[in-house]
Amino acid sequence: MLRQPLQENQIVAWKFCHVLHKVLREGHARVIVDSQRYRGKLEDIGKLWQHLREGYGRLIQLYTRLLITKLDYHKRNPRLPGNLHVTPEELEAIGENDINIYFQMSVEMFDYMDDILNLQHAVFGSLDLSRSNSMTPCGQCRLAPLIPCIQDASQLYDCCVKILFKLHGALPADTLTGHRDRFSKQFHELKSFYNTIKHMQYFKHLIAIPSLPENPPNFLIQAELRTYVTPIVVLPPEEPIDHETAIENLIDTSDTGSFTGDQLDSTNTRNGSISPDALAERDSLIDHLYQVNGRQRQEINRFLIEHQQIIADLRSRVLELESILSSKSNEIVTEKQTCQKLMKENVTILERYQEMEGKNEVIEEKFKKLKDVYSKLREEHISLIRKKAELDKEWGGLKILREQSERRTLKAEERLQELLQGQGSAEQETQKVTQARKDLEDVRKRLDAVQTENLALAAKIDFITSEKTALEGDLHDLLVQKEELDLRIVNLETDAERSRNQVKTDANTALFDLLRYVGQITRGRFWSKIESERTDLGFLHGTNEGTASATEFYKRNHQWSEGLISAAKAIAMGANFLLEAADKVVLGNGKFEQLVVASQGIAASTAQLVVASRVKADRSSNNLIEVSKASREVTQATANVVATAKSCNHLVEENEDLDMSSLSLHQAKRLEMEAQVRILELEQALETERLRLAALRRYHYQLDGDNEA
Repeated sequence: MLRQPLQENQIVAWKFCHVLHKVLREGHARVIVDSQRYRGKLEDIGKLWQHLREGYGRLIQLYTRLLITKLDYHKRNPRLPGNLHVTPEELEAIGENDINIYFQMSVEMFDYMDDILNLQHAVFGSLDLSRSNSMTPCGQCRLAPLIPCIQDASQLYDCCVKILFKLHGALPADTLTGHRDRFSKQFHELKSFYNTIKHMQYFKHLIAIPSLPENPPNFLIQAELRTYVTPIVVLPPEEPIDHETAIENLIDTSDTGSFTGDQLDSTNTRNGSISPDALAERDSLIDHLYQVNGRQRQEINRFLIEHQQIIADLRSRVLELESILSSKSNEIVTEKQTCQKLMKENVTILERYQEMEGKNEVIEEKFKKLKDVYSKLREEHISLIRKKAELDKEWGGLKILREQSERRTLKAEERLQELLQGQGSAEQETQKVTQARKDLEDVRKRLDAVQTENLALAAKIDFITSEKTALEGDLHDLLVQKEELDLRIVNLETDAERSRNQVKTDANTALFDLLRYVGQITRGRFWSKIESERTDLGFLHGTNEGTASATEFYKRNHQWSEGLISAAKAIAMGANFLLEAADKVVLGNGKFEQLVVASQGIAASTAQLVVASRVKADRSSNNLIEVSKASREVTQATANVVATAKSCNHLVEENEDLDMSSLSLHQAKRLEMEAQVRILELEQALETERLRLAALRRYHYQLDGDNEA
């Protein structure tokens, strides 16, 4: 074939490709293997003819590419035959049940199918229907190679469908999206290819075109594999060869001796004698025939020997096969016995299974009945649990409301007790502070004694002298404040009398009495207290006349003097605050609590003043006795002020009691909620004010300590 003018004649090259395709499909199994070494020759032919734009150039180039693809495909898959016809079992054996092998085979089949479809597109595109059709020699020359292409395409389509179903059974659908798209495209092109060929007269008597379904298979549904129909390409049977005619023709043409003898006899008859040339020719012909006969006998003997050898080999093979057959027969007998035994066991097991199935049905019926009863009981139980949960929820809500109301009541009572006990706790705290101040004064005395011994404090003498002058000025200011307070008390009593004449209620009466009492105590006791303290300073100085002068006394006791004056100032501030609170109460803008706080502040400052006086005064001093007596009277007076203020406040609250006889249920509930809100607000305000009071006390003690230092 390679001696043909493949590179000179395009028709010869085209028919060469057709013949080679048929040989690769239908030839011996060694054809594909032996053709691999001519792959480069096919590539050269394709590269040569691809430069020819007209005629068969493009077709030859595509056909050689298809043949090279076929050779490569069979080289990678040597177990596939040339005609690509394999059974499902053979396909599984070739793929070895390996998904990777199936995946690669599908890609190679897609490439193979693309080359077939490209070739048929080029063939139909090169036909000029106005000048040639499928029945003209030109058209048949172009269409004839499509027959093996149809056969290959049918087998490739069948293998692709089966492999893709296997891949979709083992891999996710997203992984095979590209395979599905490529197969769908090839399916529609192949269907169009088959439909075009069916309408051509040339192919009707040469090949039966298979029919493809309207839509490609849905590989996502494995059940469609059972309904899949393999497309089959059918070729008409070839006409048988008449062997007898061929043999007769061979005998007639080979009877040379008989023809020559008759010819010689007729020649001799015509001449009447035998010429020497004829005799020589006859003898040479006889010798030639003897030689031919000898060679034929040798060939016959050789054929007989080979035949006998073949017969001996066949007989030995038959004996071997008979031994294998006997062993297989024994195995079959053994397997048959085993099968019979298994059949008997199967019958027994089947009977047991049927018996167990009957028992199982009875048990299932009982189970269904029990399940129905259990379902009813469970539904009843669930409904009861729900009802119980609702009742528990309602009871819990009522219990929470009751506990909240009890807690609020207890808190209100506790707050009331705390308010009632506030005065006592304040007095106890005052005593504790007084005791602490005593201890502090003792420490300070010892510190003063040490400091007096230190000569380094001599520089402070002048500063202490100036402080003495300032303290005397403070005492003078206190006397001025006394006169102002006297005037304010007189005005307060006047306003109280005027208001008393205008309003006649129990609360106002008690309030006016309280104000008069406050004025008397403030003028009679408080300022007498101030005078006593001033006298006490002189007394303390007098007790030490023999030891030091007044200046020396203030130098040694300047810290104590400052504390004494500070307590007097605190009493003055408390008195001012008490009078201001009284003014507001008279005008109706104040609160009784302000009077209580002012009175308690005066009592605490008075106690501080008494403690400070006892530090330096003599225990038997008349002034100290008078100071203590005045302090007790002031404390008693402030206690009366507190009690009277609380009584007035109680009277005012009684007058403001709510008439609940005309309230509706809604109004009562609303007032109750408002009262609860008010209680919470007051509790929060009380807690805030306590924190504020503690902070103010800490700040006051800090300032007091700084001043003393």
